[in-house]
Amino acid sequence: MKQLFFTWMLFTLTWVSCNKDNAEPDPFGKELLVASWKMTAQQVISGKDESVLESYEVEGCDALQEFIFNDDNTFTFTAYRKSKGECERREDRDEVGTYRYDEETRKITFTYTDREYTDDFEILTLTSSEMRFLVYSGDYDKDGIDDSQVVVFNR
Repeated sequence: MKQLFFTWMLFTLTWVSCNKDNAEPDPFGKELLVASWKMTAQQVISGKDESVLESYEVEGCDALQEFIFNDDNTFTFTAYRKSKGECERREDRDEVGTYRYDEETRKITFTYTDREYTDDFEILTLTSSEMRFLVYSGDYDKDGIDDSQVVVFNR
């Protein structure tokens, strides 16, 4: 009987520890934010029914731009432009600084190293593959209801 109990306990502990290792990170948790992200689209979302009013795919050199969020609350944004038919890095347009992320409110605040101001955004979606920032709210389609301008990032 002791051997059966020991086998059952060993199985239970193994199953629990394996499930913890494979558990998904907390929704909107910082561990999902810390990564390299590429901007893939900009969208306008209806405040009335959440339909997509407009969507623009990020193409060309803009698709090379990258947001890197580090675990130590620093970030880097790398910029590119087209020059003589080639995409080239625009180090003069790169942004670096620190960020503060509140998982409860899903608000991220950027403090730029070379600027005197900060930017605040609400993160609408944060998964292991996609992040969406709310950039602007206003009545885009003139129906009396505020719509949302959203920037989409993917890993």
